[in-house]
Amino acid sequence: MMAGPAFTTTVNRIEERQRLQQVVRLPSASQFLSTPQLESVDHGAATVLDCLVDDTMVIDQPSGLVLNSKVSTFLFRLKMARLGEGWFVTDVEQITRWDGVTQCE
Repeated sequence: MMAGPAFTTTVNRIEERQRLQQVVRLPSASQFLSTPQLESVDHGAATVLDCLVDDTMVIDQPSGLVLNSKVSTFLFRLKMARLGEGWFVTDVEQITRWDGVTQCE
């Protein structure tokens, strides 16, 4: 789940896609992969590194035209907070991006 700036950013992206009549889909032989690793934890706060292979496609819904099918690998740092009984992503920082599918180093 998300809270704070991460939640706001995600909602804004969804609303923008709706306004532009765009949808996001995975290709049939998707390589999408998320490999999170705990970097640190201290009481109610944690930091997670996530190596993410993103091959989602952005499609213009009315025409069916694929607007973006670029495959990239990202390294993200996620800040998390314990709120009540659950952990929430509160901030996401993109550390780096590579073209194609690769291992995060």
